[in-house]
Amino acid sequence: ETARTVIKRFAHNCLSDNSIIYGLKQGITSDNFREYFSSDYAEISLAVKGEYIGTGTVVRAAYPDKSIKEYTVVIFGDIDGDGLYNGQDAVLAELIASGMLSPQSVEQTAADVNCDGQIDEQDIDLLMQAGISVSEIDQSQKPVI
Repeated sequence: ETARTVIKRFAHNCLSDNSIIYGLKQGITSDNFREYFSSDYAEISLAVKGEYIGTGTVVRAAYPDKSIKEYTVVIFGDIDGDGLYNGQDAVLAELIASGMLSPQSVEQTAADVNCDGQIDEQDIDLLMQAGISVSEIDQSQKPVI
C-alpha cells in the first residue's frame, strides 16, 4: 500500500485565505474559473449570479469524505457582485464611505480597494480611475478582514 500525500492548495492564479478567494481579475466566467481554482481530489462547484464571477460568489469544495469547505470570492472594487469594477461600484463606495450604506463583510472587503482597512476617498478615486479605464485595480493585495 502506497501512502498518498494530499495537497490542499486549490488556488493557481489567485489567492485563498481560509474562507475567501481573492486575486482574481475582473470579467472571469465560470468556464475559465478552473484556470484559477481547481482540485484533483475535491469537486469544485460555484453559483454564479450573472455573466461573471463576482464578489459574493460562493465556491464549494466537496471532498471524497463528504466534508465541504466553502469560500467566498472577493474582487477588490467589485462591490455590487457583477464581476466588474466600474462607476456603479464607485457610487456604492461613496455611499459606504459616507455612512449611508452598511455593506455586508464581503462587500466591505471589496470596497476597501487599496486594502488599508478603511473605505475612504482613496478607494473612491481608485474606482473612478478604473471605471474610466485609466487604471487597473491591484487584485494581489492581502485584504484586511
